[in-house]
Formats: sequence, C-alpha cells, structure tokens
Amino acid sequence: MSHAQIIAELSNGQPAQRFSLFGQLYELPDILDYSGPSGGPIFWSTEEEYGILGMIYESAAGSEIFGDKSVHVSGELATPAIIKQWIHEYHNRIA
Repeated sequence: MSHAQIIAELSNGQPAQRFSLFGQLYELPDILDYSGPSGGPIFWSTEEEYGILGMIYESAAGSEIFGDKSVHVSGELATPAIIKQWIHEYHNRIA
C-alpha cells in the first residue's frame, strides 16, 4: 500500500494541543488522496530517544505555499498522560 513519510523539525519544544506539520516529498506519490491516515501515530525522535508525539486528525496534499510535492498534517498532542486521560474518559462514557 502506498504511503507518505513526512519528516519535519519541531521548534520551541513540545507543541500545543493541536499542531501542524509540513513536509516536502521527493516525488509525487501514486495516490494524491490523503484520506486514511487519521488516527495514525506521529512519532518524535532524537539521536538517542523516540516516542509518540500525537495522532493525525487531518492531512492534505499540495499547497499554494509549498507546491504540489508537499503534504500538510494536523496533529493532536498525545502524551502518555493524555492517552491515559482519553482511556479513562472513554471508560466512564461506556460504564
């Protein structure tokens, strides 16, 4: 299955609850419809560590600013504490 890998640098530490990432693609993918990655993970890494930063809630290909070979991803911060809170809230809703 075709997929796009986006590498973007975060500045100023951890982003706010919702954040955007932009990436340049080396070539246009076979499929330009980016519906589907919603709910997928956004990872962070350094040379020594890595983890999950958030989850994708929206993505789109191309932009007037970045051109056709670009992708935009909107993410929702998902630290371990936030994920535990979501699980707790979900459990309370179905209980």
